[in-house]
Amino acid sequence: MHKPTILITGGTSGIGLATARLFAQNGHAVVITARDAARAQAVVAAIGAQTGNPEVRWLWGDLSTIAGCQELVVRIRREVPDLQVLINNAGVFMTEKVLNPDGFETNFMVNYLAPFILSTGLADMLARNHPARILNVSTGLHLSGHFDLAQTPYGHDFGARASYRNAKLANALHTVELAQRLQGRGITVNAFSPGLFNTTVMKARGLTHLFFKYAGAVYALFRPIAGSALAPYYLATAPTLAGVTGRFFYQQEPAAFAPQVADAALRQQLWQQTLAWLA
Repeated sequence: MHKPTILITGGTSGIGLATARLFAQNGHAVVITARDAARAQAVVAAIGAQTGNPEVRWLWGDLSTIAGCQELVVRIRREVPDLQVLINNAGVFMTEKVLNPDGFETNFMVNYLAPFILSTGLADMLARNHPARILNVSTGLHLSGHFDLAQTPYGHDFGARASYRNAKLANALHTVELAQRLQGRGITVNAFSPGLFNTTVMKARGLTHLFFKYAGAVYALFRPIAGSALAPYYLATAPTLAGVTGRFFYQQEPAAFAPQVADAALRQQLWQQTLAWLA
């Protein structure tokens, strides 16, 4: 049985690495993107040795600028013409305001603009390879985000935690709008929160040693990273989700987007403004 070719952005650590390994274990051709060549080569070699799958490779890609994302689209179109599943996993959690060379706040660039550029730039190729799926790694934190088209992209409303939530909310707006625009082309678009795990981002923030109590027992709030791959694997392969699009999932269960995502006018304004930024 044919198994779709998978591309995962940011596949050298955390959720991306765990996801790449699980797909490779199950016989998929897997491509990861990375900026660190030595790290990527080591990861690909390790996954190949662990799984016995020779169809694991990597592509260099920089998601921190518009030009870098556009160059990666060209590279993917050339090197992965049989792509059927795009997993926009790479993300950042910036607690200090940093603008990229294009003038965009870094959370917004990597967590929203990069998935937009890759998804729209690869849509026609994915349509040719249908059935295809696009998955955006999100978080339940987007529920408490607030997106302001005049403020958020440039970090005018920057907050150490708020800007991450706001960028993920922009990504949620994009998920629904893209799903609607791609209907009838054989591509589904969904977003999901994989849950709380010991990711590189959480380790960098010193947040992995948190616990909660329930029924007298103590549980770790952040679970081992291997389990983070279960949601993307299910959402990318489950036959029952073949026609499901424009939805948000918490792990493998349907969940609700933030109320602001239902604002069709805001979704369309963001879409049109993004096209203007990229022109």
